Amino acid sequence: MAAQPDGAGLTHPSAFAGLAGERVDLLPARRFGCGIRHHMAGHTLRPARCGKAFSMGQLRGLIQHFIPQHYFVLSHRFFPFRVWRAAILHPRLLYSNVYNTIRSGILMRSFMLRCRLLCSSSLMLSLLGVGLATPLAVSGQAAAQPAHPAAGPGAHVVAQAVATMPTVNNIPVYPRTVTDMSGASVALDKSAANIADLWFAHNEITVMLGGAERIKVSADKPADLPWLFKVAPMLRSAETGVHPDSVNPEDLLNRHIGLVFVPTHAKAEELRKTGLPTLDAHYTTLPQMLTSVDMTADALATPYAHEIASEYRQKLEALQQSLHARTVSLPASARPRVLHIARLNPLQIDGKDTLIDAWIQAAGGRNAAAEVSGNHRPVTFEQIAAWNPDMIVIGANAGPLAADAPLRTLAAFQNGKAWTNPQGVFPWDRYGCEVLLQLEWAAQHVQPELFKDIDVRRDLKAFYKQFFRYSLTDDDVTRILADQPPMVL
Repeated sequence: MAAQPDGAGLTHPSAFAGLAGERVDLLPARRFGCGIRHHMAGHTLRPARCGKAFSMGQLRGLIQHFIPQHYFVLSHRFFPFRVWRAAILHPRLLYSNVYNTIRSGILMRSFMLRCRLLCSSSLMLSLLGVGLATPLAVSGQAAAQPAHPAAGPGAHVVAQAVATMPTVNNIPVYPRTVTDMSGASVALDKSAANIADLWFAHNEITVMLGGAERIKVSADKPADLPWLFKVAPMLRSAETGVHPDSVNPEDLLNRHIGLVFVPTHAKAEELRKTGLPTLDAHYTTLPQMLTSVDMTADALATPYAHEIASEYRQKLEALQQSLHARTVSLPASARPRVLHIARLNPLQIDGKDTLIDAWIQAAGGRNAAAEVSGNHRPVTFEQIAAWNPDMIVIGANAGPLAADAPLRTLAAFQNGKAWTNPQGVFPWDRYGCEVLLQLEWAAQHVQPELFKDIDVRRDLKAFYKQFFRYSLTDDDVTRILADQPPMVL
């Protein structure tokens, strides 16, 4: 195996805490990877059966080549003296043999499992849950570390993946039975550790509830939702872009998928007939969304998922009550008519009986297309002109608006009352959990005098920290609010 050039691959400082200035031995672990022995001396990498020494930069390249996902180190609370670091975890394989020297000086083999699957991610999650292992990169510490000057295209991915993973109470408990949004009872067993999330909007809910690394098949793609894959980089190892209408049940079964989320009752029934435990997660109102979040937490079957679902419910309900208290006395004449454009070419709008209608009303507005029911309803420019909305919100993924588009002649554009919706992990205006942020953003735009005190930038940072375990920079916030992708993926 050839080493990558010095400085290549992963270079986040926190991912190599304790290694600088120390000798590390590379031990053979069959053909699946390598073990790393940490001697607290020197600063070279010495492969067994080979006299060549590698620099720390080359070590980074070797590790990046073999291990694309997560780093963990045994906690010093339990092994306070010499520890031979580190455990290197992939969702499917543990590529290292980890040895630990404990107080008595006895060498203990922790994960010397001589088989194809050296260590499963569920075992490591169990160790995390009881405190015997902790992530090597901690979000707060990682954020405080300066970027390495030689960072390559793959830099920070591992540190980000670890930093955004829940570290405690994330051990699933099966078997259990879950009732989906259509009322169907679905039995789940330990195979539910492998998830196919086939609803675009639902993936971020699974991520929010701590299930990102369990998603093996996703409807979303990095090109479409770059912030999702930025916040949860472990999704890059999943099969992406798999739509519910075109999914192959046999392929899911071959991937040992034990839990599937879909947006319709009909698709859930169809997949259940093939032997796939499938849940309909669909919702059209804010109360239904909270029920779906709770259902998802039940399906993930972890204390962490239930804790986050509860926190999310409390936060959303408190915001709804606050908005209602300020807007309840507004007469119809003081409620602007807001049109939400879902797509520009061809023209499509969102009417009543939708989550879009819910946040328009909660923000103190009226849906200008209230005579239409449902999402993505086709419409002509002449109909929009007849409605003559006071305000227009263009969906984050509606497409570009041409400079000479007829829409620009409408009063809403002429009066500066037309905006493009923000998009983060998912478009705020649609059916993801960031609708909580959408409520704030919409309230500030629809009723600016009533909601001067809302600080969307501050609350956006707090939301990502609490629910996605991710620290946004000021530039990140600016880009999300402007519907722009991350500067660096």
